[in-house]
Amino acid sequence: MEWIKIKDKLPKFKTDVLCFCSEYDGEIAIGQLDQSNYVHTKDGIDSQNDWSIYSSIGEMKCYHVTHWMPLPKAPK
Repeated sequence: MEWIKIKDKLPKFKTDVLCFCSEYDGEIAIGQLDQSNYVHTKDGIDSQNDWSIYSSIGEMKCYHVTHWMPLPKAPK
């Protein structure tokens, strides 16, 4: 499995995926994409994605997920 850039593709909403969150020193955690909004900036239109991240300190919001990948299948 390889990391997917969020600029290339977003996961389905409310689906657990592995996230790379640059906002928290590059933490890798399980999370879900909650919503995606388009924001008008001086440079054009940009998207803002809201994620729920689950880590050892509990659930938190993250706005700077740069990459994600599907979770592996559970062992049999």
